[in-house]
Amino acid sequence: MDTHTAWPDLETTSPACKAEFYRQMDALESFAQANKLAAAAAIAADGSLADDGARDLAQWIETTSRHNHAHARELARVATALVELPAIAAVFRDGELSFDQVAELCRFATAKTDAEWAERGPGM
Repeated sequence: MDTHTAWPDLETTSPACKAEFYRQMDALESFAQANKLAAAAAIAADGSLADDGARDLAQWIETTSRHNHAHARELARVATALVELPAIAAVFRDGELSFDQVAELCRFATAKTDAEWAERGPGM
């Protein structure tokens, strides 16, 4: 199967089409990252990260995804926080929040304020 048939020709397509394509890819990236972090949190919760020799989720992410230590720690922090913030996680999966927005929301949102920040977050 030719995987390139779904991609627009960015050299010849209209500016509006390029912008729409970018927005679609941005939403897809949020969807993928939200689901990846949910999987990482589940791996941490069931303890199977130790099967790979990792002492914690950050180390597991660093090794598995080849991220630097600081970024892996941030991903682990957000993955763990999103477990308690299902409304924010859902908005992230829907592509309405970027990782940067979610990372900030995870610094102060709580289970009690989850729904409120899920609604307000996309406007931040």
